[in-house]
Amino acid sequence: MPVPELELQDTFRDTGGLQFADQTPTLSRSSISERGGGSVASPTHQLRYSNLAQPYIGARGPDRQGLDFANLDLVSIADSTQIRNRWLETFLPSDNQIPKTFLPYTVQFLSCVLGSYPKYMLRDACVPPIIHGLQVDTNELPLALANCYSLVRMWETRAAGSEAIVTSTVQREMERLIEEVFVTKCRIILHCTDVEFQRESYGHMELLAASQAYLIYAIMAYFSPAQGVQLVDSSTIIHLQEFSSRLALGGLIPAAELIHTRPSWESWIVGSAKMRVIFATYMFNNIFNSTNQVPVYLAEELGDLPVPGNKLLWEAKDRITWEKEYDRHLSLWEDGNLRIFELWRSPETGSPNRRKRIQQWLRSVDEFGMMLFATCAHLHGC
Repeated sequence: MPVPELELQDTFRDTGGLQFADQTPTLSRSSISERGGGSVASPTHQLRYSNLAQPYIGARGPDRQGLDFANLDLVSIADSTQIRNRWLETFLPSDNQIPKTFLPYTVQFLSCVLGSYPKYMLRDACVPPIIHGLQVDTNELPLALANCYSLVRMWETRAAGSEAIVTSTVQREMERLIEEVFVTKCRIILHCTDVEFQRESYGHMELLAASQAYLIYAIMAYFSPAQGVQLVDSSTIIHLQEFSSRLALGGLIPAAELIHTRPSWESWIVGSAKMRVIFATYMFNNIFNSTNQVPVYLAEELGDLPVPGNKLLWEAKDRITWEKEYDRHLSLWEDGNLRIFELWRSPETGSPNRRKRIQQWLRSVDEFGMMLFATCAHLHGC
């Protein structure tokens, strides 16, 4: 699939031969358009992309893979409030917080791995481990991801002397995502009493794509900064935690998994991608805090989340293959999925049963899961 070219539209101003929009999103009754059985409020400006269908506003029907993301069955098993307020623990830690010590080599390891994620997007039809392949294998690439592919290429291939214009463009897109997800949502809730309208205003897929794009920008700007420009600061960390909080609030685990049955492929894809974004966000936050000599604490609010699913499940290209592999997964994990807290230090660390479960997971894990395991092993042993 060709990566779209970025084209900004609205009230344009010329800057050295390139055109940029004066992007100040506004919300008005006239900007509310019909969408299926409900409505969606959208800023009057948009970032367009070429050679694709109309900008993606949450999947409404089946795509060419037979996927339909309109009816997901996800439940939340993580405290979204704790996730949102995670950054406060660095300044006002509660009494039960468990500190973590990141050694320099652990920080270097994580920096190398996470820093490579934006570079996946330099190749056509290639996605970093926090984005599911079928999110982009469609005629309707999410708007946030379409822009992300274009801006990553702009950033990574920038010419000497163009740093200011490139960083300004990426910064505006990051601000647009915040405005669209957080500020616009607040306006909708304040000015509309229609519960269905509020629910439909920003769906699972839109929020997921925006969260993935914002995290990619933060990683890219932090590990490959433009000369003399730093886009990532403490406010970026706060926004990342807010994205993660909203992902958790919308549900992370397919309900069927709680009763050890096979969920829908769509629910599994979205739930798995959400959790990968949250795990990667916490890893990035740990690096940021460690590098800036800020205390890092164990993320107990994530303890009950399952570890990333196996490689064959994550990379399955069709429903039949995925369902067969998931049935096999159920037979292997009759006592329940491995949870992230099982990778943390506890009286069970190193016990035969704990090691058996971890090794069973490692036999089928992909590179993202291996990164998560290696980090936990550095911190907690195994």
